[in-house]
Order: sequence, then C-alpha cells, then structure tokens
Amino acid sequence: MLLFRERGVAYVHVPKTSGTKLRKFLSSEVGVRESWWGVAKAPSGSPEGLRFDRTDRAHWTAAMIREFRPALWGKMLGMRVFSVARDPFRRAVSAYGQFLRNFGEGAAGVRCLSEYIRRIGDGAHMSRRDGYLYIHGAPQVEFHLPNHRVISGEDLSGELSTLFGVDLRFVSSERPVRGLSESERSLVESVYKEDILLWRSLGGRVSVSL
Repeated sequence: MLLFRERGVAYVHVPKTSGTKLRKFLSSEVGVRESWWGVAKAPSGSPEGLRFDRTDRAHWTAAMIREFRPALWGKMLGMRVFSVARDPFRRAVSAYGQFLRNFGEGAAGVRCLSEYIRRIGDGAHMSRRDGYLYIHGAPQVEFHLPNHRVISGEDLSGELSTLFGVDLRFVSSERPVRGLSESERSLVESVYKEDILLWRSLGGRVSVSL
C-alpha cells in the first residue's frame, strides 16, 4: 500500500496485479510519503502483536486496515483510493506460483493449486497464524474500500494520469501462465466468483484457455 497524502491518493496493492512494478514506478515518478511492505513483526509482548503480527503489510485487505489501523482507515475514506484488477484465472495460477517460490512445494501441506485455492476459499488468508502464506491469492474484492476505484488493462497511463494530475506513462505486462484443468477452473469460478464479476464489469475478457 502506498499513500500520497499531498495528492489525496492511496494505492492499495492487490497481490499479483503488477503491483511491485507499479509501486516502483510511482515511487520514482510521483514520490511516496508512506509505504507498507514486508511481514509485520510486532515487539514481543506488545498488545499489537496479537492483532497483526505476521500479516503482510504490503497486502492488507480492507478488513485488516479497518481493524489494525482505524485512524488510517478513516483518512483513506477521504482519499481517492485505487487498485489494479487482473483476470482471476491467470491471477490464481500466478498466486500459486508465488507461493511455491516463497515457501516451496508442500509448505503447510499444500501440494497443488487446487488445495491452495480451497484453503483460500476457507479463509486461510485471514488467519492470524499463517495468513501471509496465502495472501497473494486472496480475492481481489476483499482489498476494496467503500470509496475504491478499480482500473484495468495493460496501458494504465490515462487512468494514472487522471488520478495524480500529471502525465504518467505506465505499461504493465501479462506473463504467460500454465493452463488449468476443468476441476481447477471450477474451483476458481467458485472461490473467485465476485472477482470474475468485477473483471467482466470492467470489460475484461475472462480466459477461456490459458
């Protein structure tokens, strides 16, 4: 998450939506006053430790911001808040790939994409103990604040320029991902139903084959 208080803009970093690339771009081109990154580690014995220790600060969902940082939540409601959307099918594959890179096959007993998605469907990404293992696959809609604006597309320059009031040239890229089996697609359709509806409402075409 990035805050540009002087411009009244907040960027909510939804995982696996070109966020790292966009964070670097905005930090360079616009300048950042406040940035959240890394797994939170509260001091031992701190009351806050029970609330947000081990959560991924770069990817706090809207519910996490409201609970962990109520003052920040209030300020953000008065800002122009935005995030970027991605095809839910491609994003699910990409999120599991991130899980494998970060933690390895079999971590927490997860040995396949289907098991990873099932756990997210069961709310594992909101766990205080190991939610950070699954946060990259959390549904996109769970990151949205009430005053949220969602943008999409490879060329986001126009949208970003309007938000920040300066000329910005940013082009994202979609990396190739592996295909999905019928059972995997059914799981994505079930767990990410709202994300699919969001993607279609933005004019995005849901992947028929990956």
